[in-house]
Amino acid sequence: MPSAVEEMARHTRPLQMVPRIVKENMQFDGQDLKKGQTLLILLASANHNPDVFTGPARFDIGRTPNQHIAFGYGIHNCLGAPLARVEVLIALREFLQRYPNVQLSSKPLDCLLTLRNATLKELPLMLQPTCLLGEHLFLFTKGMFIDYYTQCPLYA
Repeated sequence: MPSAVEEMARHTRPLQMVPRIVKENMQFDGQDLKKGQTLLILLASANHNPDVFTGPARFDIGRTPNQHIAFGYGIHNCLGAPLARVEVLIALREFLQRYPNVQLSSKPLDCLLTLRNATLKELPLMLQPTCLLGEHLFLFTKGMFIDYYTQCPLYA
């Protein structure tokens, strides 16, 4: 599941772009950059670079290697990145344990795009209710709770 968390960060990118100040006159990729000039680094573009990622537009939770820069890089790496990764991992595990048969709704996704962030306005999911009794996980289906592992119905 950690690879899924990394792919979510790469694909959805918490930030679209970050500003950087040129420290000294230089040339980069044939462009003259002047000291003090402000650059906008497009993380969204970097994380979808076909020279780095095979099938960059594809969401692939098994992607390896996945050397994205969703949380920055080097001295600009986000200090909160390890905590964010753990929080998402825990939330994802808990969610999938409670809703193991979750499905994405056929409703089109609607994004809120700004210069800095890209965010889903909503994530329409089809959830199947579950119930945990002792060591048994039950799914509500066909009007009754059924043991997730044995497929036996739960009778009151």
